[in-house]
Amino acid sequence: MQLIYAFPFVFISIIAFVVCMCSDRFRSYALQALVAPVAFGVCSIIGLAMVMLSIDTRFDSMPKGIATAIPLVAYLGFGLVGAWLSIKIAKILKLAISKKTGKP
Repeated sequence: MQLIYAFPFVFISIIAFVVCMCSDRFRSYALQALVAPVAFGVCSIIGLAMVMLSIDTRFDSMPKGIATAIPLVAYLGFGLVGAWLSIKIAKILKLAISKKTGKP
């Protein structure tokens, strides 16, 4: 089951990485393109699980609109925050590696 969930994120990540590496204009974004989709997938499912476990007992008494919106917002919110943080960390690592090796 986990492979079925993870495969699209890994596939998009590899495709984005290859596209960025093939283009001189986008080559500097290749590491971020490799990391961000996978980080979105991992952080979104973990965040959704945390939210659903925290509201498990109260979920049945909520109105249908709220009961539908909470998991959707949690999934997208945690995923976007995770992707954003992974991009920031990838930039920091890329900068540290380029300083160490002396290559831009």
